Amino acid sequence: MADSLIFTFTLAFLISLGITPLIRRYGNGNGLVDCPDERKVHSAAIPRLGGISIYIAFFLPLSVIYLSQHIDFIKMKLLAGLIIGSSIVFASGVYDDIKGIGAWHKLLVQILASIILYYFDIRINIISNPFGEPFRLGWLSMPFTVLWIAGITNAINLIDGIDGLAAGISIMVCLTSVSLSLYRGNPLVALLGAALGGAVLGFLPYNLNPASIFMGDSGSLFLGVNIACFAILGLQKSCVSTSILVPIIALGLPIMDTLLAIARRFFKKVPIFTADKEHCHHKLLGKGYSHKQAVTILYALCVFFSLAAFCMALASNMVAALILALVIVVAFVFVRVLGYFDYIPIRKIKLSIAEKSRD
Repeated sequence: MADSLIFTFTLAFLISLGITPLIRRYGNGNGLVDCPDERKVHSAAIPRLGGISIYIAFFLPLSVIYLSQHIDFIKMKLLAGLIIGSSIVFASGVYDDIKGIGAWHKLLVQILASIILYYFDIRINIISNPFGEPFRLGWLSMPFTVLWIAGITNAINLIDGIDGLAAGISIMVCLTSVSLSLYRGNPLVALLGAALGGAVLGFLPYNLNPASIFMGDSGSLFLGVNIACFAILGLQKSCVSTSILVPIIALGLPIMDTLLAIARRFFKKVPIFTADKEHCHHKLLGKGYSHKQAVTILYALCVFFSLAAFCMALASNMVAALILALVIVVAFVFVRVLGYFDYIPIRKIKLSIAEKSRD
C-alpha cells in the first residue's frame, strides 16, 4: 500500500509540475486570462486554466494504478461515479473560465453532479451521534448529500481569492484525508487523497505569490467536489461517534469563510451570490498584512484545524469534546479579530427584543 501511495503522489506531482507551464503558455497565447478589477487583488492579467493540469495529474496516476491491478466492483463503481461527477463540475468550471457562467447555473450543475454521485453510492446515509445511536437519514440522505457536496465545492471556490490559498488548504486537507484513511483502513480514499495532494502540490509553485497562473473555477470547483467526496467515503468506513465532525473541522477555514459570507450578505440584505472583498483573506490584507503574511496566517489556521480533526478521530468522546471546544474558541477569536461581528446589528436586535418585551 505504501508503494502505491508514494507512486501515485509522486507521479501526480511530476505530471502537474510538468504540464502547468504548458497550460500557462496556452492561456497567455489565447487571451484566456483573469484581468484585474476593483474586486481582485492582483494587478496584472494572469492565465486562469490551471485547473486543467490538476485534473489531468489527478486522474492519470489513478488510471495507471487501477489498470495494473484487479479492482472489485464496489471500488470501480465509486471511482466511476467520482470520474463522472467531478468531470461534470470541472467542465462547468472550464466553461466559466473561458466564456463565463452565472452562479446559479454553476450551482445547478453541482446539484446534478451530486445526484449522480449519490446514485454511484457516494452518499451520506448515517450521521454519528456521540450521545447514543447514530441517526439514519433515510429519504433525507439525498438532500443531505447534495447539500454537503455543493456546500464544500462552493466553499473551496470562495476561498480561492489570493495566490496559493486554495491550493495550500487543499493539500493540507488531502494529507489529513490520507492519514485518517490509513488509520481507518480505507485504501481507496488514501490513494485518492495522495493523487489529488500530489497534483495540487505540483501546481502550487506556479500559484504562490506572485502567481504566474490561477487554478480558476475549473480548479477550485474540481478540488471542492473531490474533497467533499473524500469526506463522504471516509465517513462510510468510520464507526467513531464524532466522525461527522472530523471532515467539518478539517475543512473549518473554507466552511467558516462561506458561512460568514452568507451571514454578512444576509445582514447587508444583498443577494447571497454577490461578490465582495470581505472574505477572510481580504480582511487580513485590509489590516495591513502582506499577501504572503495573510496566506501564512491562514495556512497556520488550516494546519490547526487539520490537526484538531485528526486528533478528534483518534480521541475518546470526552477528549473529542475538549478538542471541539478549543476549535470553537479559536474560531470565535479569529472571527472577532477580523471584525465580522460588526456586520451584526446588535443594537437593533436589542432594541427589537426590548420593544417586544414591552408589548
